[in-house]
Amino acid sequence: MQVLANWNLKMIDNFIYDPSRPLGRGNSCEVYKALDTANKNSEAIVKVFPASILQDPEVSRLFLSEINILRQFKGPHVAQLLDVKQTKNNIYLFFEYCDNGSLKKFVDLREKFSEAEACTVLKQIAEAFLTLEGKKIIGDLGESVKLIHGNLHPGNIMYDGNQIKVADFGLARLFREIDEYMAQDAVIQHPEYACPQVLNNERYTGKCDVWSAGVIIYELIYGRLPWNGATAAQVA
Repeated sequence: MQVLANWNLKMIDNFIYDPSRPLGRGNSCEVYKALDTANKNSEAIVKVFPASILQDPEVSRLFLSEINILRQFKGPHVAQLLDVKQTKNNIYLFFEYCDNGSLKKFVDLREKFSEAEACTVLKQIAEAFLTLEGKKIIGDLGESVKLIHGNLHPGNIMYDGNQIKVADFGLARLFREIDEYMAQDAVIQHPEYACPQVLNNERYTGKCDVWSAGVIIYELIYGRLPWNGATAAQVA
């Protein structure tokens, strides 16, 4: 990785980005817009701090498994992982860049969406999951697995032009059978969109994504969430 002279820019291979202007931050990552100097295309870089990923062997295994799964995601309504690069200090994931921001941006700008507009959003979210459902996704042991998102909210539903792309499968859970219950290990980052089973630390299934999508559509049509509260305890 190079630091470009006289600019507050960094370079990874042929990609440059401004570390002072993140698009978003998480507990172990930052997201930036990057420019591919070879073809002038923009991509989204997720900068992962490996100190928080690789020091725990189990977390490291799960992270590498996630990368393997993400590489298999392709579809018109899924933000695709394009490449992975590692430097001395960080791991970088390169995703399709969605140039029109997130659904949250539009929710914050507008009081309400029409029912037709909300249905268009819901249709494209559903198409993203139908695309993944129709693909044969292979797990660590070569087995065919199913997937749920587990963290669906307006901030990770992106607009590429007028087209919805579902992003941030970082908390995705894999399971071997469509009705298999998940263990009580949910990481609740957006409790206002999480289903009751997740909030109550109970076993849950892939239907948690259906619940989250329902909350999102309610918010679009009515201009508010169906309940008050910003923490898991308040929502539950």
